[in-house]
Amino acid sequence: SNDGRLSVTVAALESIQITPAEVSLAKGTGQQYTAVGFYSDDTSRELTREVSWRSRDTSIATISVVGLAVGVGVGNSTIRAVKDGVVSNDGMLTIVVEDISFHLNVTPKNTFIPFVGGRQKFKAELVYNDGRIEDVTSSVIWQSSATDVAVIDQAGIATSVSLLENATRIQAILKSNTNIWAETLLHVSKSRPISISINIVDGTQVLNVGEQQKYILIGIFDIVGGRFFDLSYSAEWISSDTSVIQMIGPVARAIGSGKATITVRYQDERENTLQLTVR
Repeated sequence: SNDGRLSVTVAALESIQITPAEVSLAKGTGQQYTAVGFYSDDTSRELTREVSWRSRDTSIATISVVGLAVGVGVGNSTIRAVKDGVVSNDGMLTIVVEDISFHLNVTPKNTFIPFVGGRQKFKAELVYNDGRIEDVTSSVIWQSSATDVAVIDQAGIATSVSLLENATRIQAILKSNTNIWAETLLHVSKSRPISISINIVDGTQVLNVGEQQKYILIGIFDIVGGRFFDLSYSAEWISSDTSVIQMIGPVARAIGSGKATITVRYQDERENTLQLTVR
C-alpha cells in the first residue's frame, strides 16, 4: 500500500485546577494546596510538586514550592499555579485574626477558713489561649451555694457563718455572658488556728523563659499538738513585675528575662516574699 505517516507526540497540558478554590485561615496557620493538570489526550495528573506556586500578595500569605500557604498578614490574596505557560484557576485565600478563646477561672481553689467570721477573698480571671490573663473579679456575679455555711459579697470576699464544719460552692458567673461560669469549694473549719507560720517550699528561684514552677505554701496550725496544711490555693500570690513573672495561683509562669518579687499573703494577716530570676 501507500505509506501512512503516524506521529506520536507528548500530550499537551491544557489547563490546571488547584484546590481549594476558596478558603479562610487564621493568621499564622497553613493550608496545603493541590494542583491537577488536564491534558489534550483527556488524561489528568497531579502536578502539586511540579508547578510554580504564586501568591499575589506575599505580605498576606506566602506559599512554598510544594503548595503550602501560610497566613502572615490579615487580608486577601490570590493563589495560582503555573506550568509550561499554563496558568491555573484562582484560589481565593482570606487571612483573618485568630479567634481568641478563653475560660473563666476562680482562685484560690479548695480553700478553707475558720468558723464564724473567717474571711477568704476570691478572684475571677479570664485565661486566654494566648497566655493573657484578665482580672474580672468585679465583672462577675458571685454566689454561695450554701449561705448557711458562708456568704460572699460582690467584691469576691466570702465570710463563714457556720459553727459546724461544712463546705459550700463558690461560683462566679460572667455578667456579659451568663453561660460562662466557674466555681470552687470553700471549706469551713470547726477549729480556729492559734498561730500560723508561713514557709515557701519545693520551688526553684531561677526559671528560664517559658518555664512554669508551682510553689507550695505550708501553714502550721497549732491545734491539738500541731497540724500542717497546704495553703497554696488559700493564699494570694502577687508578682511585682508581670512582664517577668505571671502568677496563676501558686504557679509562676516565666514571661520575660529579669527579676521579680513574689509576695504571698494569707488572710490579709501573714505574708512572705520570694525573689525569682528569669533568664
